[in-house]
Amino acid sequence: MRVISSWWIGWMVCAVAGCSSQPADEALETQAPALNLPSAEIGEPFETDPAVPALGRLGHGPRVAFDGENYAAVFEDQAQVHAVRIAPEGRVLELDWVAFEPEAPDALQLYPSLAYGGGKYLATWSESAGSGIRVRGQLFLRDATLDGGAFAISGDAASYPSATFDGTDFLVTYQTPGTGVSYCRVSTAGALIQGSEHAIDGTATALNAAVAHAGTLGLVVWPESGDSPRIRATRIAPDGTPMDTTPISIADGPGLAEVAVAGANGKLLVAYRSGTQIEARLIDATSVGPPLTLSPADSEAGLPAVAASGDGFVVAWADSRDELSIRGLRVSSTGEVLGEDELLANGKPRSVAISEPLSLTSGASELLVGFMGEGVQGSVFSPELVIENGDFPISAVQNAQGAQQVAWNGESYTITWIDERNGRDIEDMDARFVRIGPDGARLDPEGVVVAEAGTFSLAQVGGKAGSWLAAWYSSTDQSVFVRSVQGKTLGAPHELTTRDVATAPSLAFDGTSYLSVYAAFDKADVGGTYSMFGRPVAADGTPGTEFPIDSGLAQPPGVSVFAHGDGYVFASSLDRVTLRTVTATGTLGEPIPLQEGEAFLAAASNGEELLIASIDQSTQRVSARFFADGALRGESIPLADTSSGFLPAVAWDGESFLVVWDEDETRVPKARSITPAGSVSSVRALADAECYGPWLASDGAGQLLLSCVRYDAYYVRRIDSYFLSNAATPKVPPSGDDGGRAGSGGAAPSGGSAGGRPVTTAGSGGSSEPSTNGGAPDAGQPGMNDAGESGFAPGAGGSGGRVATGGSDGRAASAGQKATGGTADSPPPADDGEDDSGDDGGCSCSVGSDRHDASSAWLAACLALVLGVRRRRS
Repeated sequence: MRVISSWWIGWMVCAVAGCSSQPADEALETQAPALNLPSAEIGEPFETDPAVPALGRLGHGPRVAFDGENYAAVFEDQAQVHAVRIAPEGRVLELDWVAFEPEAPDALQLYPSLAYGGGKYLATWSESAGSGIRVRGQLFLRDATLDGGAFAISGDAASYPSATFDGTDFLVTYQTPGTGVSYCRVSTAGALIQGSEHAIDGTATALNAAVAHAGTLGLVVWPESGDSPRIRATRIAPDGTPMDTTPISIADGPGLAEVAVAGANGKLLVAYRSGTQIEARLIDATSVGPPLTLSPADSEAGLPAVAASGDGFVVAWADSRDELSIRGLRVSSTGEVLGEDELLANGKPRSVAISEPLSLTSGASELLVGFMGEGVQGSVFSPELVIENGDFPISAVQNAQGAQQVAWNGESYTITWIDERNGRDIEDMDARFVRIGPDGARLDPEGVVVAEAGTFSLAQVGGKAGSWLAAWYSSTDQSVFVRSVQGKTLGAPHELTTRDVATAPSLAFDGTSYLSVYAAFDKADVGGTYSMFGRPVAADGTPGTEFPIDSGLAQPPGVSVFAHGDGYVFASSLDRVTLRTVTATGTLGEPIPLQEGEAFLAAASNGEELLIASIDQSTQRVSARFFADGALRGESIPLADTSSGFLPAVAWDGESFLVVWDEDETRVPKARSITPAGSVSSVRALADAECYGPWLASDGAGQLLLSCVRYDAYYVRRIDSYFLSNAATPKVPPSGDDGGRAGSGGAAPSGGSAGGRPVTTAGSGGSSEPSTNGGAPDAGQPGMNDAGESGFAPGAGGSGGRVATGGSDGRAASAGQKATGGTADSPPPADDGEDDSGDDGGCSCSVGSDRHDASSAWLAACLALVLGVRRRRS
């Protein structure tokens, strides 16, 4: 059983105004045949709008290469190596990453490298299984299909590979503990060439080596630690034998680190970090050129990368200027520095000092640099160092979506969500919608933006004749706004209230206009109390006169409002759930206790009866109760002994009510229908897949649309929608667009930006997954200093792991990996550990132990809210 704080539950009881998605009077007039739940047709799931590549805080250790047409990149995420292809303009071609089979199920894949030649890519990595670690490889083709299986390159006790192509075979170098640097050749058939292994003498203190080829000349270069730090190299002859029996010296002295090398036309340029600057030397078969200082003395630079370009080279590095940047310059084939350094990317590296260099390669007419920023990012720029696409995701996933809601507007279904395609921070999120016709046609194939970036907490309610109302909290303006929408034409936004809101507004539609209810902080009360207010909103989105509902509350209550009859029913929750009738002008009925304890509510009306579905938070039981003529009618109707414990969904189909909940553990959506007389159908599963936070809307004539969250691979949340009807249901939208899906649940609490007003944004109708663990600071960003291999656990991520800003998913996380090969804790199940509280369409700052997904902005906002509210209560 989940332990849920009553402090949070007070505002997590969310409204489902949109579930009563047809005005009550119109529903009664329709009187169409009710949905026959046991035999109803359930359509195939379909998506909302087309998915777009979006940056996730995923992956590190990128390496890039070019095949003559496209680029490819390899990176490590969660101790597994993946590959994607990238178009020359900077567009990832695989949102489903290519994976390489480990030798053993629990093996860890670390430190990837990549090279192209002979029509194939060779990816190499260190693989740790049991007590040993060795270098393995995998060939894949230009279309990203695997060529054969993964194979061993080194014996045991080898790591940190680097690969290049010598014109015939691949040359792979790696580090062996106690011995130093070794290298070998790998055929384009995917096998170690026997007898090609060579150990380079005197390299026992070597660190990460790099290798490159320049026609007939190869070069292995490495830094050495110890009492006399230095950088040395060995040239490789065409037959693969070392040309330098004693390695040549590139540099010596303190502060040497991070080497990179590229070659062309018999010359190779080695770049390295020396203290806080980037230096380089040009090497050919007979000589070593003088050292070149590339970065300016007034900045700190590190993580060099080199690529051959034209008749010379380009060197890139991470720079401390501009609050961290990627900069670089050109070096001629004769070793001359050409011009001043230039900005090469709009994205920012995570650091200039971690042991994770950039990766740079030349394409047909541009260069691509990959780096670890907020995930693995890339930039495309010209040989003249002019940025062409300065920031795009390489470890791209489908854009995460959340806070989904669905309503009927009299003509079509409207699905709304908060979208993270532009970033996972609150200031980047926007709110979108798509209309779905009753025939399944997607009326807005690309989706429509209803609220610009900075949106946090979106609520909607259906209207009539194609109109509806949206309300949202803007973290940019730190205020709540409403706007009407006719079809897809947006009305003017109006500020709903100037108060410091403590809950997102709940909305309801009575057939003519709208009513919003919300809780706010009492500014005048230093004790930190709260009040509840209502405000009517005209059909054009213009707010009317605000009226008080209650005041002096010790905690922010949960608030919900439902249209019913010729008025509304208002529900509030602190330590009990209480109902009150309310009119649009603020006339309140007497309080009516619904139940003791904490519960999530949803409701729908047929004009005469309001059916209120409830999930008790202490037992997770699902029940329903009728409300009519200003009073509760009959006894509580039991529907299920167990559930996930979170929000149900309710709709009126024309003759009966349908109640949906998601089952505990499996999260499969279950449903029962209830007639106005109280007859209850048997339970039916509405899908054979997980369905987080179900939302339900009805056209009032026997057709319903169910929308809920599905979790894809790589921590992506998307919306699945299903038609329910007595007749054959649309299988996919006739437009044929594949569409996206939504996911990251209801708005979690937001404190706004630093110094802003705390907000508890309990998305109307949303649900959440509160818990007592997971997703705290240090929630496992990839570790720094070669420590954490994409750890995603509270306090994990390896030593030096970056402090996470949190998340929005509420999943417990898998433990971070140390580069030395520690084992990862398995997530429960397949979790990424960035917290996503509220991902099921609702609102919670607690972090869940059930399956959820990652979006760090949500928890950051939650933490801001906690601090803000506690300050006000202290």
